Amino acid sequence: MKSKVLLVFFVLLCIACKKEAPAEHSGKYPEIVVATANGDVFTVANSNIIKPQWELVLSKNSTAKTIQALEVVKGKTEGEAVKDFYMLIAKCNDGRTSMATLLEKKGNDFYFDKSNPFTVICTGDCEGGCLPVAKYSMGSVNLVCSACGNCIKREHSINFASSPNN
Repeated sequence: MKSKVLLVFFVLLCIACKKEAPAEHSGKYPEIVVATANGDVFTVANSNIIKPQWELVLSKNSTAKTIQALEVVKGKTEGEAVKDFYMLIAKCNDGRTSMATLLEKKGNDFYFDKSNPFTVICTGDCEGGCLPVAKYSMGSVNLVCSACGNCIKREHSINFASSPNN
């Protein structure tokens, strides 16, 4: 009897200690050129594919409904280490909202970062803007929103399943 109780206890202990697999994201970005570089000048490409998909997310999750401009920004991360990064950022019509995602550069072309297929929406009335910022933490670069009192971050996994070149 005592051995059966120990066996049941051991089995329950093993089940309780089982390591959970990380959650899979459902986002899927197309393998398209997002932008091109000519020296330090970046030109957004395929905005006719990107803009409607991003505006669809905005219409469900923000007061902003349209994107006024898309641009590629190169910067340095905040946080545990300083690393170069590129992001695609959208400025929205309400003047309070920005949307961004990380990019990876291959040669002179930029692609959506497949290792981080999330888009952040930053909304707020901060002086200087409520903007997406790249932060390096625990070995990876992630987007956060600028540190100010009323800057709200929403993170989304966007699915471009219906777009060409998937």
